[in-house]
Amino acid sequence: MIKDKIISISKLRTNATKIISSLPETGNKYIFVHGDPKAVLVNVDWFERVNKKYNKYWIEIVEPDDFEKKAIKDYEKKKKEWKLEFVEAFDFLDSLQ
Repeated sequence: MIKDKIISISKLRTNATKIISSLPETGNKYIFVHGDPKAVLVNVDWFERVNKKYNKYWIEIVEPDDFEKKAIKDYEKKKKEWKLEFVEAFDFLDSLQ
């Protein structure tokens, strides 16, 4: 359920270690700031696997398969519906202070 995937920035501030360490079991978390989705926390192993597959040498992009194409379309739809913005990881962490 998507409700289980959403956490507020204030909850992340107070429980960051617990939330981050539970990502392998709980999966991705959508971070909301003032009721708006702003970022997604993902497990580092998953991120590295995807990054290695799609950008192995930082220049080569592998053509996605049908499942991945659907996932990309679903993401783009959610991004548009939720008005998601791309957030640099370190900028996001600076905003937690």
